[in-house]
Amino acid sequence: MDIALAISFWSMNFLLSITPGPAVANVMGAALTSGWRPAQASIGGILLGNCIYILMALLGLGAVFAAAPGSLTVLRWVGAAYIGWLGIQSLRSWRHAEREGNLEPAPPASAARLFTDALTLQLANPKAVLFFGAMLPQFVHEGGWPPMVQMTLLGAIAVLLEYPVLCAYAWLARRNLEPGRRGVLQLAAGSLLLLCALRIVLA
Repeated sequence: MDIALAISFWSMNFLLSITPGPAVANVMGAALTSGWRPAQASIGGILLGNCIYILMALLGLGAVFAAAPGSLTVLRWVGAAYIGWLGIQSLRSWRHAEREGNLEPAPPASAARLFTDALTLQLANPKAVLFFGAMLPQFVHEGGWPPMVQMTLLGAIAVLLEYPVLCAYAWLARRNLEPGRRGVLQLAAGSLLLLCALRIVLA
């Protein structure tokens, strides 16, 4: 593998991971409503989604999008609609709690529900599709190890690097939150999801 290419890929992945987006909003929401430990199920769903995209990249996802550009457009709109719906749901929950004068967390969701919701969210995230499906193959060094080996290693380390980032966001969301601050974070998470959906539509 070309070390410079690998470092560039992982650096870009790290920057994208720490930039608040749908995955961060989902994990923070799970931590707010269910706690830091249950939020690990959400993180697992996000990372499994990334692993699925890595597998699809190995199978030639980028070539599929190049041959059928319309498929990416459909995915973009479907993903934007789903992420926007999640944002609206989050804002509705926050508004209801505010009207009732109760900003305590909602009843914790099951780990299976958190995992499924996060996995669905990530699979509907066009940014993840483009990053792993279209960009990952661009960092393969010609003349080095077999391309599939290089892509597998690049993707695996990218997933490992994202785990502590998502854990940090979950910890920050849950750390000694007073009800008022918790409400602000709920509002921020819902607004962030809506902004992400708008950015996807306008991209």
